[in-house]
Amino acid sequence: MNPISPKLYPLRILFTLIVAVGSGCTSVETGPPAIQEASPATVRASQIIGTQAIGGPYQFTDEPYLLEVARILEGMGSNIMKFTAGPRYTRRPYHLDKEPGVTSLTTLLDKHPVYREVLSMGFRDYFFWASPFGNVRWTDGLDATEAGTLYVEFRELAEYLLTTFNGTGKRFYLGHWEGDWLLLPSMNANDDPSPERIRGMTQYLSIRQRAINDARNSVPHADVAIYHYTEVNQVMKGIDGDRPTLTNAVLPHVDVDFVSYSSYDTIQDDGMQENVRRALDHIESQMIPRPEWEGKRVFVGEFAIRASLTGFDLQEHDRRNREVIKACLDWGCPFILYWQVYCNEPKPEMDLGYNGFWLIDPAGEKYPLYDTFTNYWQAASEFARQHEAETGRVPTDDEMREFAIRYF
Repeated sequence: MNPISPKLYPLRILFTLIVAVGSGCTSVETGPPAIQEASPATVRASQIIGTQAIGGPYQFTDEPYLLEVARILEGMGSNIMKFTAGPRYTRRPYHLDKEPGVTSLTTLLDKHPVYREVLSMGFRDYFFWASPFGNVRWTDGLDATEAGTLYVEFRELAEYLLTTFNGTGKRFYLGHWEGDWLLLPSMNANDDPSPERIRGMTQYLSIRQRAINDARNSVPHADVAIYHYTEVNQVMKGIDGDRPTLTNAVLPHVDVDFVSYSSYDTIQDDGMQENVRRALDHIESQMIPRPEWEGKRVFVGEFAIRASLTGFDLQEHDRRNREVIKACLDWGCPFILYWQVYCNEPKPEMDLGYNGFWLIDPAGEKYPLYDTFTNYWQAASEFARQHEAETGRVPTDDEMREFAIRYF
């Protein structure tokens, strides 16, 4: 990796602070892109289905947790990686060593050896919860200083990723954790978010999106992409329009690239297929249309039928999660991400001490769903390679989705 030093980015974009609170943008000068060779393991077609390494209290090696899970996923054949990045990197979930000079999202990804290694691995699609280091509090609205701080940090990050990974085929999706809970400090679905909090989140997401748009428009790049998404998680609660949620109160006012759906309010009960479709249709109906955009812009950022919900029946756990995958594939989700490799929800009263959001349990047992994912990723990669060998081009997302539907 030969990135342009992050120290240069604030100097290049300092004068754009006003854009975060005003309108219009002046293009910035950029140096020649730093080319990084893609890993030979990178499969350049979308695998659609993936999982994540956000956190878990147990692991099996002395490596940093994030690296341990990343190596597992790469070994299984996944080209999708989801993690979290922000000022809490020394605390949960990763407990990484503090690295000198890390003062922003850009310097975290550039300077910390664990993040650097994960980004150099053979993943094509990177999703991460991007939490700013800057002093930004959106819950009561952002003043001009906070808005400028947020804009600069996200534009700096977007420019860094577009420049550093130019030509690699990698794609980056910058988002956040379940937004409806962020709107509700009580974490109680019976409550409704305040108008002040709704306005603050609308402003917060708009500035992040504008920073990424401006970076895309100003930085010369090819065969690399960066996108911004918001994540919703209380969709059914507001589907009739009677109660405010992120989906119906914020989303219509923010032109985000994608929306992630954390889908637990539809996938765990009877009528799952119909409820998933209703929720996804509703989210899509609230987005600002982009007629030039091909394909769906709503993906499932979290789904899981936890093992405890099936009585820790290994085969039933596999079957029910496959059913969710099929429902999301049928709708057309561009990505469907399972929560997760190791469980992050301790339940001391249960035999294994966890709720069962896993592919590998704390005793090291690989559930059948682990093999389901492994076999699918390897089959999808082989399909993509054969397709490219026969046609001279990487299969489209629609072609990969058709393959996945046949597979499942």
